[in-house]
Amino acid sequence: AEVMIKTKPLNNLELDLSFTYQDTEDENASDRDVMASPKVLAYGKAAYNFTPNISLAVNANFVGEMVAQWDFQTAGRIGDDIPAYFNLGANFRVSDLFGKGWFANLRVSNLFEDDIRYPTYSSSGWADKGTLGIGRVFLFTLGKKF
Repeated sequence: AEVMIKTKPLNNLELDLSFTYQDTEDENASDRDVMASPKVLAYGKAAYNFTPNISLAVNANFVGEMVAQWDFQTAGRIGDDIPAYFNLGANFRVSDLFGKGWFANLRVSNLFEDDIRYPTYSSSGWADKGTLGIGRVFLFTLGKKF
């Protein structure tokens, strides 16, 4: 089930919210959770336009707990359960910077540099606590629309 809401409560503010609940079942083993399949996913974004050319957006993602791949030889998971995580990012954009069409954009992902891990699968069995996701990333873009 998925619910999405997109609204503009103020002239300069846009909100985008999404919540997903999924209950995936393995047809071969209905008593086991499916690898890398969180039951809950949520997304939110708030974008504010200070002027027609300057905007700031903040986005948040929530990913529920996940399990590693099942190993039939040992009759168990090949790694630890991965805890749920929350990730926050931001984007600052200035349009028509040096003239019509030029823009500058600064994007920050994983703003608080939280640990993000992904479930272990057969080719990453050495990573029993899960594989690491990306830490904090800054991306600056300067471009021209044409």
